[in-house]
Parts: sequence; C-alpha cells; structure tokens
Amino acid sequence: MERTLPRLGYGLAVVVAASGLGGWVLPGVYAQETPSWTAQGLGQDAVDLVLVAPLLAFASRGAARNKRVSLLLLGGILSYLLYSYVLYAFCVHFNRLYFLYIAGFGLSVYGLAFLARTLSRQD
Repeated sequence: MERTLPRLGYGLAVVVAASGLGGWVLPGVYAQETPSWTAQGLGQDAVDLVLVAPLLAFASRGAARNKRVSLLLLGGILSYLLYSYVLYAFCVHFNRLYFLYIAGFGLSVYGLAFLARTLSRQD
C-alpha cells in the first residue's frame, strides 16, 4: 500500500492537536466570537485534542497496515474534520490559528481523496 495516506493522517493529527491546544492556551483566540460560538469552539477543541487526534493517529497506523476497519474509521474521522475545519475556516473570525484551520481543511480534503482511491483499488 502506498504510504501517502498514513503520513497524511499523522500530519493531520499534529495539526488537529496543535489547533485544539491553541484554542485553549492562546489568549484571545475566540475573543471576537459570541459566548455561544466561544463555548462551541472550546468544546470542540477539547474533543479534538483528547479524542480525535489520538484516534486519527491510531487509524492512520492501521491504514499503514492496510486494515479495512482502520480505513473506514479513518474515513469517518476525516469527514468529521472536514466539516469542523469548514466551520473554523469560514465561520470563526480570523485569529492566530487561521493557518492551522486552513491546513486542517486541506489535509482533510486530500485525505478523503486518497482514501477513496485506496478503497477503490481494494475492491
């Protein structure tokens, strides 16, 4: 199996962890947001940091071994991240983490494209 998909997953896991941690650590990231958007952003950052980034690394490791269940798990995680980073990139005010949001968006799109190609070659 090609190594692009697992490497992309590992890189995206780093971006997810960095943006999640940045939302909690950097002051003023959500300063321009309404209280509702701030709460949603902080909650999503916590979930991304504690749950999504480790699951993404785990699924990427399984994808490197060409395990079908890991590939399907990776597809679900990439779909979730694509949706999340669309919101971060286009609905949240411009902040210090904007370029991480764009990187996460792009890596999610490419990850889903590589995953679709990988799954179509397996059948």
